[in-house]
Amino acid sequence: MTHMNVILTSSRFGGRYLLKTLSQCRPDFIILQEVMRKETDSHRTLSDMTGLSVDRLKAMASSEPEMLWTMIADSAKASGRNIAMLVYYYHQPRISALWDRIHQGARIVHLVRRNLFEAFLSRQAALQSNIWRPNEDHDSRTERPIVLNEKDLHSYISERTRDIAWARRRFTAGDYHEIFFEDITRTAGVCLDAVNRLFPANGEIIPPVCLTPPSRRTRSNADRVANYAFVAKFDREYSS
Repeated sequence: MTHMNVILTSSRFGGRYLLKTLSQCRPDFIILQEVMRKETDSHRTLSDMTGLSVDRLKAMASSEPEMLWTMIADSAKASGRNIAMLVYYYHQPRISALWDRIHQGARIVHLVRRNLFEAFLSRQAALQSNIWRPNEDHDSRTERPIVLNEKDLHSYISERTRDIAWARRRFTAGDYHEIFFEDITRTAGVCLDAVNRLFPANGEIIPPVCLTPPSRRTRSNADRVANYAFVAKFDREYSS
């Protein structure tokens, strides 16, 4: 049976790491990145699947995302392959019919980050360094301390908290599963266990793989944030 699988999450919540592990463990899956955002993503893969030009795919993602969803689902069914795609809470407006399609036709894996202070810090570090996907050679110890804006931090935490609550209300009655960033990034083995549980191999023989280990912090939040004393209360909310 062909499945549409949606990793529902936010940037800096570990979605790309989960998809990378899935692609290593389930090479039969078609992996799609942020294809439901405006301008879409994974252009070459989508074009090969649907036979549409990149310009047409971008237009559909912007104005007809539910139509793009249907085309992807039909292509997957015709090929007999499973799809896994990354969808962020804010890729489409809440009123979009896309969310109905996802609720009715997909296995939804809701990837949540418990510590929203660290999610915001991760985002600000990426903005400052312009390194959004660090490689194995990247050393965070060389990064300059970051000054966090308390108002922006509070707004980010409030917005992500609302997003998480919305997703739980919207999709929990469907084929809904919830996992946490802090769990799957503990070790590669924990992420592998999550993949095996959520995306069973259906009796197929999966060759041994060398999994990419999750990246590790080398400094404390107090060392990474220049004005930590002024924002530590937000960090402590997640450390207690």
